[in-house]
Amino acid sequence: MEANVSSVLELNRLGPGNIPEHLLPTQHPVVRANRAELLVDGGQVFPKLLADLRGAKDSIHISHFAIGDDTLGREVERILVSKARAGVEVRVMVDPAGSGMLLGVGKTAQMLKRWERAGVQVIKNFHVDPFRSAEPLNHVEHRKFYVVDGKVAYTGGMGMQEKYRSEWHDVMIRVEGEGARQMQVDFLKSWMHLGGRIDQKGGGPVALEERFFPDGGAPGGTELQALSQVPGESPQIREAYLREIRAAKKSFYLENPYFTDARVIGALEQAARRGVDVRVVLPGKTDFPVTLWASRGEYERLLAAGVKIYEYPGMTHAKVAVRDGAWATVGSANLDSLSLNHLYEFNYQSSSRDLVGSVGAMLEADLARSKQIQPGDVGPWSKAVGKLLNAPFISYFL
Repeated sequence: MEANVSSVLELNRLGPGNIPEHLLPTQHPVVRANRAELLVDGGQVFPKLLADLRGAKDSIHISHFAIGDDTLGREVERILVSKARAGVEVRVMVDPAGSGMLLGVGKTAQMLKRWERAGVQVIKNFHVDPFRSAEPLNHVEHRKFYVVDGKVAYTGGMGMQEKYRSEWHDVMIRVEGEGARQMQVDFLKSWMHLGGRIDQKGGGPVALEERFFPDGGAPGGTELQALSQVPGESPQIREAYLREIRAAKKSFYLENPYFTDARVIGALEQAARRGVDVRVVLPGKTDFPVTLWASRGEYERLLAAGVKIYEYPGMTHAKVAVRDGAWATVGSANLDSLSLNHLYEFNYQSSSRDLVGSVGAMLEADLARSKQIQPGDVGPWSKAVGKLLNAPFISYFL
């Protein structure tokens, strides 16, 4: 039994809701028995994802920041309800803030009640529960992932809302094999932290391991390592970005919708000054203008250092990076202080040529369709607002 699986089974003995946040982080090893596929935009993602959900035999585990009662949400609802009624264990963690139901009301809240009546187990993060032993006020659940039968996993930037299928530019990665087990570990530990049970069917540790961690990897040989971020406990994702930016010899390309973290921006500036080809793709339009204004406030400084900045024609929500054509990351983490300090996040990183090549090709395509920013494009308004938003008392939260 691998150590990470053992940690889940050990924590199960503490009982639901008794797992403190400092026990959640996991240092996942590099694993190679994987098949991984980068899926770009809703037209590639959702046909495969929905087919995998329909094919579930034992369990479906979903962790989401954004769920909506719209066309896509109701399509997923039909699948989850059908599977739960057929005896599949369906568990859903959802963040009320991202799903527009902090007060427990609205269309999405009603939809989740329908799921529960059909047998889907639902837990909302970021809520107060004085009867739990673990922290009563949870950090925001910003991960977007699915695990089917402990064998197939998806993560990336896409929420369970129609705009991700038809409007926003975004990516997900589909993983079969040992990498899916790593995501399963993170889901189950968080589920128990929030008070959810995983042992309703009994059978003890052996039965739990067999049910949630089936044997076998997947052919393909793609190297993967899960990066698990727990707020205040495990800054693995920021550390990975900083390490790889500092290690860059020739190039570092990234695409991200929210780009305000001072440490990441400083590392990119230093890399460009030592001759690394640094290219950053950001949205030309965004759902949070304040973060774009803050990003534009850093343009002058970055351009002066030699960083090439591009704005995508519309909203890109992709969170990817490639270093020297030899390393890549894909996941849910934004490059802002909010995401890297205060939210639950999950990324994969890899040095396998096939996956790195796929991420690199996607970035090259986006660079080609984006507008390169020139020094004269940064007007006085952007400079003034950017300086205000990047002041320490504000930028801590951006």
